[in-house]
Amino acid sequence: MTPIEEIERLRSEFLGMVSHEFRTPLTAIKGSAATVLGSRTPFDAYETREFFQIIDEQADRLRDLVNNQLDITRIEAGVLSVSPASTDLEQLLEEAQSAFVQAGGVQIVEMDVDEDLPKVNADTSRIAQVIGNMLTNAGKFSPEIAPISISVEADADLVTVQVRDRGRGIRPERLPHLFKKFSQVHDDGRRRLSGSGLGLAICKGIIEAHGGRIWAESDGEGTGTTFGFTLPVAPASKETNSETSRRAENLGSVHRAGERTRILAVDSEPQILRHLQSTLTKAGYQIIVTGDPSDVVTLIEMEEPELVLLDLMLSGTTGFDLLKQIREVSGVPVIMLSAKERVEDTVRALRLGRTTT
Repeated sequence: MTPIEEIERLRSEFLGMVSHEFRTPLTAIKGSAATVLGSRTPFDAYETREFFQIIDEQADRLRDLVNNQLDITRIEAGVLSVSPASTDLEQLLEEAQSAFVQAGGVQIVEMDVDEDLPKVNADTSRIAQVIGNMLTNAGKFSPEIAPISISVEADADLVTVQVRDRGRGIRPERLPHLFKKFSQVHDDGRRRLSGSGLGLAICKGIIEAHGGRIWAESDGEGTGTTFGFTLPVAPASKETNSETSRRAENLGSVHRAGERTRILAVDSEPQILRHLQSTLTKAGYQIIVTGDPSDVVTLIEMEEPELVLLDLMLSGTTGFDLLKQIREVSGVPVIMLSAKERVEDTVRALRLGRTTT
């Protein structure tokens, strides 16, 4: 019964941890909105913007927490998807360093990168997630005056990245637990450290999905910690310059010269349509919106949009059924929008979305 009791203990701790992590941004969002809406006198533009900034930041934090839960579920099910491509790792590290500073990191980040570093075969957003997590952990457990070091070495097949801090260190017997979910190897008594205990478990799943490995090293408390991972070197490109140029020309001839790119957005939620219309208009697109699925085929034929944003859940039908109708009259690119993030929905959408005309 001991393993089952241990699992139950970890589950209870995790639920308590997650409840706290979710409650914090929700409280900030609710408090900011209530302050603005409940005020008897209107706030000036600067004060209102501050409250909206709090709401925006905390909504991002809440989204990241939800994404972590989804990622760990995919990893455990063996369906975490990555889309590796030839990637400039040095540029990715520089962007992660900048993001660390912008997020409040105070430590200096020193980088030592091999000259002529080859490109790696990596999913950019996923590897940025791994590097960001390692820098965040290093900053959390390091003194403000202690720099964080990143070293990158390469051989013929692999690129090795190591992130070293000069902080608290980890007892050797705790190292094997680092990459398990819900694991927090530092205990500050009654004061819980922030985080859900999923970050390193997700990093492990991402790196292994790339065919690499991940590890941690420490000589004990007070000696700092080094996290490392490997990525495969990207294969040499077989594309000639002329082929690349022709592809670029094809990609660049989507919209008519002198016209803004037209996008058709289909969603049953008026608030989402308003948000899409506002955001895409500001970005320079011509946006057409509808909440009525029966209008979509007619709008495509009359307006000839160059892209369709299609919600999966619609009033009276589904995005899948509507996509079938669209494909009967047009090969316009379609982006499906869904909050479910189920792999089977992705596969079905990709199959239905193939142009058949």
